[in-house]
Amino acid sequence: GRGKRRDTNTTDRRNEEDDAIIGATVDTSIERDNDESSPLVNISSERQGGEGGGVREAEEEEEEEEGTLEDFAEMIVTILQPVSITMLLVVWAVRTLNAANITIDSSNVIYQVYTEGTDDGNGTRFFGSLLNALVFLCIIIVTTVLFVILYKFRCLKVIYGWLIISTGTLLAVFGGYLSLLLLTAANMTIDNISFLIILWNFAVVGILSIFWHAPTKVTQGYLIVISGLLAVYFTRLPEWTTWCILGVVAIYDLFAVLCPRGPLKVLVETAQERQEPIPALLYNASVVMMMVDNEDGDTEIGAVPMSDVRVSTTSHAGHHDDDDSLSTSLPPSNEHQQQQREGKGIKLGLGDFVFYSVLMGRAALFDMITVFTCFIAIITGLFATLLLLAVFKKALPALPISIGFGIMFYFLTTSFLWPFVLSIGQNGVFI
Repeated sequence: GRGKRRDTNTTDRRNEEDDAIIGATVDTSIERDNDESSPLVNISSERQGGEGGGVREAEEEEEEEEGTLEDFAEMIVTILQPVSITMLLVVWAVRTLNAANITIDSSNVIYQVYTEGTDDGNGTRFFGSLLNALVFLCIIIVTTVLFVILYKFRCLKVIYGWLIISTGTLLAVFGGYLSLLLLTAANMTIDNISFLIILWNFAVVGILSIFWHAPTKVTQGYLIVISGLLAVYFTRLPEWTTWCILGVVAIYDLFAVLCPRGPLKVLVETAQERQEPIPALLYNASVVMMMVDNEDGDTEIGAVPMSDVRVSTTSHAGHHDDDDSLSTSLPPSNEHQQQQREGKGIKLGLGDFVFYSVLMGRAALFDMITVFTCFIAIITGLFATLLLLAVFKKALPALPISIGFGIMFYFLTTSFLWPFVLSIGQNGVFI
């Protein structure tokens, strides 16, 4: 009996051991199956996560592109408005003075080697005018290089002193002379004391608004006025000399901005390295938005420090915005972001304003048809330049395309469109 019990116990133990071995084997196989299937699950989950992340990134990129296009469109409008206002003011002033048979003595505006004569042939006029344009270009190059050297050595006090005197001279002397001519054309009188008081306040407020602090609209208004004053005087240069100057300056602008050692390119790169604004008369068209920007957060086109060749006006526009209350009322966490957004925008040199308006003034001396065609040509060229700016994302010359279109449309209009319109008007044909 005891032997049977021992056999039974031994058998039970063996059965239990076998069950344990079988259970362990089953558990091991299950674990192996889980381990083999888990990578598949992980891979599929990673694929789903990657696909979801890729979709989200694509959506974010599309939203950023849409926002950039909207911002770029608004930025174009902000830069086209002051350009259009400047050109229209110059056209009005030129047409008003021309209707009253009032001429401006432009012989002292620039040094002219050649003086056009009525008996000179076209070849003589062309080469003489080209010589005047080259002299004009040499003055531009010398003053620009001198400006860049002063900026390289941080002679900012000399620069700003030079620029303040130049701006004051423009506003007081040129502005006063043009105001007297416009009053004469309008057959209006004013006493000398009142005129001097108004002129003094006009010049002093202009200097303070440009170089210190003023509401944004006031600063931009004075920059437009300075451009208009210079353009009116350059418009009164001889016709052939004017066209040669426009062509030569447009070509120079192309090389000065794009060449590796061009003076304007060196100026822009130096300002970017120092992370400070360019000390030049620049119209700041920034708005509170993100825009195509360079390393210093500003997109600049045609930073031409040659608003006035005679006095070498290249002063800093001083981006004095009247949004201080807005930035101070923001929460501390958003204050830095707001400052970054306010600093971005397109900056157009006043030299571009001046030469656009000179072309428009020359067109206004011929007929209003040429005014409209040249206006469309200049705006189209500026729009094309802004598109190239969005593509290349670096400083670009703003003169070549617009001036090229303007000159081409002027001569096409005077040669073909104006005679056609004149002929159908004389024959009483209405279209």
